[in-house]
Amino acid sequence: MSRTRQHKTFTDAEGKPHKYSLKQFGAEEGFDLLMDVLEAIGQPVGQLGTTVMLADTLSAFSGQSFGTAIEALAVKIRAAGGVAMLKRILKLVVRDAKKFSDAAIGSEKQWTFNEAYQGNYGEMFLVIAWVLEVNYRSFFDGALTRLREQFRTMMAELDESESEVSAAPNGQQTGTTSGGPSIAAGQLEGTR
Repeated sequence: MSRTRQHKTFTDAEGKPHKYSLKQFGAEEGFDLLMDVLEAIGQPVGQLGTTVMLADTLSAFSGQSFGTAIEALAVKIRAAGGVAMLKRILKLVVRDAKKFSDAAIGSEKQWTFNEAYQGNYGEMFLVIAWVLEVNYRSFFDGALTRLREQFRTMMAELDESESEVSAAPNGQQTGTTSGGPSIAAGQLEGTR
C-alpha cells in the first residue's frame, strides 16, 4: 500500500458526500496507537471472531455471544479514552479539504469531531475503520491469516481427538472417525 496520501469519499447521514484524505502515522506514533487499539479491541474482537467462526462451523449463531462481544468492545473503547482515542485515530484526516482540529469549534480551514459526527455515527465509524485499515492493514492481514490457520488446526485436532483408536489385524493402529474411513497410523506422515 502506498505511503502517500490516501483518498476516499464517505456519505453522511443526510446523504451528502464528504471527500477524505489521510496519510499514514509515523512509525513511532503509529506503533503506540496500534498498541492502544489492540488493548482496547483485542479480546472483544476475538470474541466476535470466535462467534462468527463457530456460527460458520456449527451452522448456528448465538445472538447472546455476539451481544456480549459488542458490549465488551464498547467497555474497552470507553476505558481506553473513548472520544479521546477516536480523535487520536482521526488526527491526520482531512475532510472536505479541512484539517482535523481537537478544538471545540472549527474554522474555515479546520473541522471538529462534534461538527462532523453529531447524529452522523455511521460515517464516523466507516472513516475510523478506513484509517485503521490504511495504517494497519499489513498487521491485521497477517494476524487474521494466522488466526484462521490456528482455528483450522484446532478443529482438525478436535476431530482427531474424537477418533476411536483400535488395533488392526496386522498390529498397526487405526483411527476411525465416526462414519469416516479408517486411516492406518503413519499414513498422515508418509509410509513407514
